[in-house]
Amino acid sequence: QGTTAIRITATDAAGNSSSSTSHADLKPIVKITEPVKYAQFEAGDIISVEADAGAFAAQISRWEILVNGNVLNQRDGNSLSSVIESLPEGMHQLAVKAYDFSNHSSLSKAIKIIVIPKSDTEQIQPRLRLGKINKNEQNFPLNFLAPIGFQCCVQFSEDLINWEILHRLEGTDENVEIAVEVLPGTSKGFYRLLLIEAQDDTK
Repeated sequence: QGTTAIRITATDAAGNSSSSTSHADLKPIVKITEPVKYAQFEAGDIISVEADAGAFAAQISRWEILVNGNVLNQRDGNSLSSVIESLPEGMHQLAVKAYDFSNHSSLSKAIKIIVIPKSDTEQIQPRLRLGKINKNEQNFPLNFLAPIGFQCCVQFSEDLINWEILHRLEGTDENVEIAVEVLPGTSKGFYRLLLIEAQDDTK
């Protein structure tokens, strides 16, 4: 890292040689370790940002956090552990820049993060417990508790794009246990539990 002299020597068949020296500016290599690419946050969330420069960390003096190309935060030190207070809804490009004591800098590879609208069900989370899955069984037990006034939908997808509703139940303040079917012909897939706020028909 820093300015390094590189000497190149060429020798011909007669033994005559010639050399030249040039200087290369070696920059620190930095990487964002948190958040991961395509991480999702709700509007208003505090976003933790961490990065390091690996073997060159001892030479780093300060950092910049860039969002969509603009410097949003700065920190001193040889590693980065900071936060972004909040970002507007949408997709954002996140990168960090590290500076060494000679003021050489290196920009990390940018990652994309997504900020989605704040959920209307703030502070309401389903308590979900998944039973042991035996690949020879045709179903597996699912146990959860969800607030009254919400529908609980168990969905399945093979590609995380198209979702099929397997079960739809009204929320209850008591534990509910259901047997979720393993769909015939599927060898892999994803299950999720959604809370949907019930509509007030009196409005």
